[in-house]
Amino acid sequence: MPGERKERHFPWPFGRFRKDRMSAEMLSSDEEKNFRFVMGSNGFFSSDGTEWKFNPKLWEKIDVPPSLLGVFTRSNPPEVFPNRLFTSDAEAYGLREKSVLDIIGRYREIDEAAAKRIGFLLGRINIPLRSINDKKTAKAATEFAARMINLGRRKSGEAIASTIVVYLLSKTSFEQDTDFERNVSNMAEIMEEDQNIPWETEDLGISQAIRLQRFIRKIHKSENQKEISDNDILENLEAFYEFPTIGAEFHIPVDTQTDTKMFWQKLAILNMSQYQKESSIPLSRNEDGIIEVRMNPSVYPVAIATWNLMKLILPEINKSYFSITINRKDLNFSPVDYFPDKKLIELLHTLGSLGYAALFQNIPRLPASPNDPNELRFGRKYLGQTVRVDEGKYSLTGNLQEKGQLSIYTGFGNLFPELAYYLSMGMAEPELLEAITEMNAGKTILPSDAVRMKEEDIRSVFEIMESNIQENSRLRKASIDGEKIIAQLRP
Repeated sequence: MPGERKERHFPWPFGRFRKDRMSAEMLSSDEEKNFRFVMGSNGFFSSDGTEWKFNPKLWEKIDVPPSLLGVFTRSNPPEVFPNRLFTSDAEAYGLREKSVLDIIGRYREIDEAAAKRIGFLLGRINIPLRSINDKKTAKAATEFAARMINLGRRKSGEAIASTIVVYLLSKTSFEQDTDFERNVSNMAEIMEEDQNIPWETEDLGISQAIRLQRFIRKIHKSENQKEISDNDILENLEAFYEFPTIGAEFHIPVDTQTDTKMFWQKLAILNMSQYQKESSIPLSRNEDGIIEVRMNPSVYPVAIATWNLMKLILPEINKSYFSITINRKDLNFSPVDYFPDKKLIELLHTLGSLGYAALFQNIPRLPASPNDPNELRFGRKYLGQTVRVDEGKYSLTGNLQEKGQLSIYTGFGNLFPELAYYLSMGMAEPELLEAITEMNAGKTILPSDAVRMKEEDIRSVFEIMESNIQENSRLRKASIDGEKIIAQLRP
């Protein structure tokens, strides 16, 4: 009929004018393959490369790095990728950018499984940007991540990607920073030099300590220093075959940081030093207003050395609250039948309180948490899961009887070395704790009780323990060899 307007259906390439089509420039064939790859890495599929749909089954198959499971869960796919057509959002959030596709292509040539995980992580960096409508800002963040990941190689690419996700989730700056890039590049180079993969739990801490030592020496251009390897430390580790592994989690309130950008850059370096591909130990990050800084576990001298190195990069941990974690290595390393778990746990809990009171006179005021003002539970204990490595295979275990984790919230400031040493000795040889048994009459002594005790009574407990350590040939050798390990891992 006259005046009637007919709807026209344009074939490709005119279809690019449709609103639901991509508005970015055409990709080359290799870039298109890499784009489809990165989209699949985030749970999306497309029949023609233009309309992308979210597939929950694809999402379930995504190999989320264990250390980031607290950030990304199976039950909560990222909001930035809703269950609908994925069209111009792909451009808005940067996944079609050449820098991203180049990274994906490069790592696909190295290790396609690693490239898939990196593609997933590049998609995740946009979570803090989901409320931003400024495409330029979102693009800058994605390009920042791609530029940083490009500093890595075979062993370090995933570590950088995971680290940068946490860095961006802190809502900090993603502007180009030459010094930060140089530090990331230095740590990446050091990671490429790793000689061995962690085979036992204590190897996690050894790896982190060696990385940190080499990094600090590199940035300070230390010369004529002997390079330390895992094998150099092994000769002194025999004495610790039946010792527990020690870890820690340091708590720093977010609102105490005046230079937020610099703080998170330093924390990113610590996260890289900690990173292991299959490890379930969460990377350090902001948890409801409290920054939780974690370290990899190892036998106590390695843990002390790691702490000494960590505080050179992040001095804030030297004035922070922390929980110290004790992980039983083997069920048969001590006369557990003589010292049942419950009694052993209470004695170690008391020992932690006495250690605190030996150094401090007052109970610290806990920083408020948005969800729980007593979030740190200072002075309490916690039994939970721990990461174990047995012959290169990672697993999470539950209670202490099944080689789980005892976490004691009595740490503050520079108390870590003393707690690590005495708690390790006490778990390795529970008979050392008899002096505490006589003192507490079977009741746990909390820090609030310990600070009211007489100084000579507290000192007496540690003097008796130290005397018994020196009279025990196995513990005396561990004490001597432990000092050697600490010396080997000095910066």
